[in-house]
Amino acid sequence: MVALSVVFLCAIHGTCALYVVALAGGSYLLSRRLAGRPYGLLGVWLYGCATLLLARLSEGLPFARISPRLAPLDHHRGLLRWHIHYNLIVLRFISFASDLHWARGGKRTKRSSDDSSGPFVTLGTGTGAGTATGAGTGTGAGTGAGAGAGAGAGTGTGAGAGAGAGAGTGTGTGTKAGTGAGAGAGTGPEIGQNRTQPRKPTAAGAGAGAGVGAKLLQEEEDQWRLSGKATEGHRASGGGGYGGAGAPNLGDSSFVDYELRTLAETPLPLSYYSLLPFLEYVLYPPLYIAGPIITFNSFAAQKMLRRQSLLGPRQVLAYAFRATLAFGCLEGLTHALPYNSIAKHRVLDRLAAAASAAMSRSSDGGSSFPWAPRPLHYAITGYWVLVFMWLKFTVIWRFFRLVSLMDGIVPPENMTRCVCNNYDIEGFWRSWHASYNRWLVRYMYVPMGGSRWRAANVWVIFTFVALWHDLEWRLLGWAWLMAAAIAPEMVFKALGRTASLRRWYGTATFRHVCALAAAANILLLMAANLVGFVVGLDGIVPLAQQVLLKQPGFLAVVFLALFAAVQLMFWKRDCEASGANTTRATVAMEAGGGGGGGGGS
Repeated sequence: MVALSVVFLCAIHGTCALYVVALAGGSYLLSRRLAGRPYGLLGVWLYGCATLLLARLSEGLPFARISPRLAPLDHHRGLLRWHIHYNLIVLRFISFASDLHWARGGKRTKRSSDDSSGPFVTLGTGTGAGTATGAGTGTGAGTGAGAGAGAGAGTGTGAGAGAGAGAGTGTGTGTKAGTGAGAGAGTGPEIGQNRTQPRKPTAAGAGAGAGVGAKLLQEEEDQWRLSGKATEGHRASGGGGYGGAGAPNLGDSSFVDYELRTLAETPLPLSYYSLLPFLEYVLYPPLYIAGPIITFNSFAAQKMLRRQSLLGPRQVLAYAFRATLAFGCLEGLTHALPYNSIAKHRVLDRLAAAASAAMSRSSDGGSSFPWAPRPLHYAITGYWVLVFMWLKFTVIWRFFRLVSLMDGIVPPENMTRCVCNNYDIEGFWRSWHASYNRWLVRYMYVPMGGSRWRAANVWVIFTFVALWHDLEWRLLGWAWLMAAAIAPEMVFKALGRTASLRRWYGTATFRHVCALAAAANILLLMAANLVGFVVGLDGIVPLAQQVLLKQPGFLAVVFLALFAAVQLMFWKRDCEASGANTTRATVAMEAGGGGGGGGGS
């Protein structure tokens, strides 16, 4: 596979493939040298950022700058400029180095419950007063002997430490090594065995005691079943998944999402952090050009489990249909609504200037110039440009993700929500380029302190994101607008969680106040993204003047429309939450029936 990747690299970058291979070799050597050392990751970060800056400032470092004798090599630089795609390579460098560093025992700040929108499995070793041994087949389950009598915790998935009060069946959660509390410590299967099939809790005897392991198991099963009950016929119906028969029905995205997060957090055996897996990961052709971004742990683990794909042929075929449908929508949009071209060439500004000049020469005050742009035209243009940007990136990322799925590697989905279905900045960035968001959370946000330093972290992270995209002032302007906008949002969310405001939960007043704030947030999101990716800092000024100054009443109408749209978004979130709660209740009932929750003699 590495040889094929090198051939692909030479085809798209020509002689500049030498730069990519050389920089990759330097990163690998540095990562191996510094892994597990204090501040070792800082060296890899400096290497990645410095080489990225050098590549961008030198515009790909022409060979003639190194030596005039190498100038002929510049005539064979390939189809694509290597330095444009080097930013994605740097992310892979840092992912490999960080995963290796933590696998060797390097310290990592643990994330709190607020640091991620998904489940998090803490890795470590279980301790307790009892003993347990792993079953060794399928899910890791150990028999724990605790102090006292009562109901123990149930069996869990993966390998981990059992937790329970009393004599019972020790259990653990995790994927290779988990954290346990209570009586009993269990060992389970290595990566590569069947570890993801959920199992119901069991108890030895009757009682009400349930340890930490049972609680974590319940949370895991909730996640697995979030999109529907596990079905025995999943694989027979074309579904993949490591669980085989009885695995969750995964046309559901929740199981795939959960499994990808678990694989990303699970350290691999140190032998897998070697040169060939590193090169295969960095140069993997389907994801090399545009992503989505996948962590080294997840990529290497899926390579080890190639015969047990997360998605079966039917799911891949359905995804191909969705990607084709998105491409058809993009074609229709660009032909019928060419607003991106209108914004790019400043057509409205030119029309406004021409109309203003004509009106100054006219005696009737401009009544004969109905083609002069109005605030509505600016607002519609801004809206459809953002829709176009979302659809364009959706098509690009789904195409490359589809190729990866066909090869058996499942990267995260990048666009998880429609751009028209977002009302808060934090939620918007979780669903727009979601794989990059996860990378930032894992390798920047959590190591820098997570939610404890959120107000400061967002400035560093957004500045990095802007410079990572390109060295342009408009992107820095976009980044700082976003960082400034997210601060008041964080304040309002914190106030909403206070005890004095909780009594208003569920009331119409609270809902409408939130909708007003969300409508203002949407306007800010639209303005910031237009600055960063469409019109720039200078282009947003005419748009704001038209919308805010020419017809102030128009802004009120727009705000009212957004207020109504947010109500629909709230309703959809309520439906999603209701479905999740119903599923959790079903799981709880099944767990209670399987384990026996009453008192016993």
